[in-house]
Amino acid sequence: MANVCCKCPSPAFSLRLHSVSTLLRLRALSSASSFCFVLFISLLLSWADCQAQHLTPTLSPHCYRSTNITGACVPVNSSLSAERMTCLGADIPFTHTSLRLAGSSSLEDALEKLHLWTALQNVPQCWAIIQPFLCSVYLPKCTSAHGVTRPSKQLCERTRKPCQIVHDLNNGWPDFLQCDHPNFVSGCGPENYDYVSFNTTGRCEPPLVRTVVPESWYPGVEGCGLPCENPLFSQDEHKEAHIFVAVFGSICLACTLFTLMTFIIDWKNANRYPALIIFFINACFFLGSVGWMAQFAGDARTEIVCRKDGTARRGEPQLGSKESVWCPVIFTLVYYFLVAGICWYVMLAYAWCLTFTALGGASARAADLGGTTPREVLRTRTAYFHIISWCSPLVLTIVCLALSEVGDLSCNEGK
Repeated sequence: MANVCCKCPSPAFSLRLHSVSTLLRLRALSSASSFCFVLFISLLLSWADCQAQHLTPTLSPHCYRSTNITGACVPVNSSLSAERMTCLGADIPFTHTSLRLAGSSSLEDALEKLHLWTALQNVPQCWAIIQPFLCSVYLPKCTSAHGVTRPSKQLCERTRKPCQIVHDLNNGWPDFLQCDHPNFVSGCGPENYDYVSFNTTGRCEPPLVRTVVPESWYPGVEGCGLPCENPLFSQDEHKEAHIFVAVFGSICLACTLFTLMTFIIDWKNANRYPALIIFFINACFFLGSVGWMAQFAGDARTEIVCRKDGTARRGEPQLGSKESVWCPVIFTLVYYFLVAGICWYVMLAYAWCLTFTALGGASARAADLGGTTPREVLRTRTAYFHIISWCSPLVLTIVCLALSEVGDLSCNEGK
């Protein structure tokens, strides 16, 4: 925090306060309420005097860098134009600056170097924090009495994470922007540009779109995410893919439904192993197909795979999110029953192996089974079939939901 010197009240203020209080007491001695009024006025004037002194705080000497070189402080209003000079579009709140911290040769050179950094507007989270940081380095406040106001080390450190792209693309930050550089100092209170409003906001370079959800951020571009529809494919290609899914999804839905109906109609004879395993397989793929086909119900596709800001849904489910619950619901429906269907396929393979082995050597196999048939053996193991086939996908589904690994993978950005 800043070492602020504030003496409250000042001698002049005390004399003024004494005069006001004396006059009020002489005019209102007969009223008991006048005492409260006098006390209120006294406290109000005392607070106002302290606030006025806080507007011009005195910082410790270590917050400044000496300007022993003649002409180190440069007037902000240069001959570049008749208009007042700005830093990244924001008005400079002082009259003199210094070019020494960034090693600029002139104001024109400092402005040109600042303009190079405007490319970071395409990284919104970085641009929001780096604007005051860059201005405090390239155009810091400078006075003949104190020297150059040194930038904050804390502000420098806050730019490292959202502006990681600068480090990645340039193999590190420039030396004069390293947070351990002697130019930066800690604990010096308000910065030069803390109360400056920067008019330029970050934007996302197409096809990226703005988003405040960290899970949707594109790697290295914090504040921007991929759109809901894969930008690598055209609208016609997306339409063809949807038609393909609709056609084959409908075929799968119809075939599995037909199979289920045949089992239900002749349930008395079909309710036996290994035929019953085929029923469970078709039931699983039928429900999985329902999940696939749910996207074609009105605007369901948008609610399932898209956020309200237009980005693809990733890292679902998110606690406290106001997004639709259809994404995790459809994931559970599709993922759980498709994995369960695969598990039942394994059970079917085991049942067929047991049955066909018995057919190949009936007498020897009967002896190994203690005189029982393969169907009777399967009946004794049905509990294990159900435990493996229903519990295994349940565990996997719970793990995926708990780790928030559900999302639209149509755009794989290589995470």
